[in-house]
Amino acid sequence: MKGLFHISMVFLIILCSFCNFAYSQSCFSFHNSKDCVPRLEKDFRIYGQSKSAYLVIDKKSDLTIVFYGNKDYIITVCTEKGYYPVHFVIKDFNTNSVLYDNMEDDYIESVGLTFDNPTKTTIEVTMLATEANPTDIGEDAACVGVHIQWRKAIKTGFRQ
Repeated sequence: MKGLFHISMVFLIILCSFCNFAYSQSCFSFHNSKDCVPRLEKDFRIYGQSKSAYLVIDKKSDLTIVFYGNKDYIITVCTEKGYYPVHFVIKDFNTNSVLYDNMEDDYIESVGLTFDNPTKTTIEVTMLATEANPTDIGEDAACVGVHIQWRKAIKTGFRQ
């Protein structure tokens, strides 16, 4: 009887591990889901480096993205309902200097940036979930998406 109990417990642990793995796999394209995709702005296209991940509350995760020059970008960071806000910081990969921190804008979900030259960046993402009620959400992790749109930069100013 004791052996059957141990086998049942091992099976249950394996099953629970598979459930977490399967759920994290469902996050694979969260950035393209109806919960995340913002309105596609005029003349913008979806950037192929958009990504999603299964993140734990208050644990920072880094995403490396290369932004090409002479392009405008709209970067949207989203999560599942009940897990907001999400804190994200965009840093220059080589110098570690902060290019943008959404904390300065009350954790706004989207930002528009223009890069004149190719720039390798690190996007640090932390799901704060301060609006979450633990009894409502029941989990300490959720899907987070980084949805990026781009277009060729519009030429402005006086050019010679």
